[in-house]
Amino acid sequence: MCLSAPISFTLSAGLMLTGLFFVKKSSSKYLWPLALIPFFFGLQQGAEGFVWLDSSLFAKNIFLFFAYSFWPVWVPFSFWFAEKKGRRKDLLAFLTGLGLATGSLLFLLIETTEPLFYRFSIQYHQITTPQSFYPLILVLYFVSTLLPLFISSLRSIKLLGFLLLLLAIIILIIDRYLMVSLWCFESALLCPLIFLLIRRKP
Repeated sequence: MCLSAPISFTLSAGLMLTGLFFVKKSSSKYLWPLALIPFFFGLQQGAEGFVWLDSSLFAKNIFLFFAYSFWPVWVPFSFWFAEKKGRRKDLLAFLTGLGLATGSLLFLLIETTEPLFYRFSIQYHQITTPQSFYPLILVLYFVSTLLPLFISSLRSIKLLGFLLLLLAIIILIIDRYLMVSLWCFESALLCPLIFLLIRRKP
């Protein structure tokens, strides 16, 4: 995350409490996976707070597990769980499988990824993967994590999808080497928009 460990820990606590509050306020149990997204973002940001403090290998691995492997699965699964039966649900099931494959592939890269402190943020540098591999990974990752927002029948969710897509493009233009840290941080800031979804029945 940007800036410092205290900001990471503060955001972590706020997001975790927000996630639990969202679960309580959900209009349906089928929306609980979506409601828990801020909670898991909080766990992830807390892990990065410890990375800021001492570059802990365990904390780094926890953060990258969420960034690399958890979100490509949890995001499409959450929308699949909330979706009614039909073609949309089938597409979301496919994206969940694609996310599982993408997350499993990225999981293998966690051990060979090193955190570097750079421009008031953390750059997660992959030391073994060829540069030519990144475009494919980015495509698979964003298909798994963004496309479900455009497929889901939940009202207003496409607005969140457009905001996240715009955010990803801006980060890639500014500095793609900070994508992992900045993308997760900025995405966490958009979590309050989820509250508009969970108050409505699927």
